[in-house]
Amino acid sequence: MRDLKVLVTGGAGFVGSHLVDELLKRDNRVIIEDLIAEGDKVVCRFTASGIHQGEFMGIPPTEKRVTIMEIRIYRIIGGKIVECWGLFDQMGLMQQLGVKQSMG
Repeated sequence: MRDLKVLVTGGAGFVGSHLVDELLKRDNRVIIEDLIAEGDKVVCRFTASGIHQGEFMGIPPTEKRVTIMEIRIYRIIGGKIVECWGLFDQMGLMQQLGVKQSMG
């Protein structure tokens, strides 16, 4: 089995996430960790990092470098994305922004 790790810079493209685009406006990079396809679904697990320069849930830009882990599931029909579901590590992001204390 081939080891998949793809680095995307200058825009997330296929794995484009509103979260990544709005939060990480400078020096952002996306690394695709896993890409799995079966039937009409494609699952993408990726890590995005960059400088926090956009407001998020009322938190003003902190200029901190943050890393966001996200999983997206796409449903594809006729070569086009018709549905998309996503989940990201919000607690980890809040800890990096200094809003939540780490547990333990």
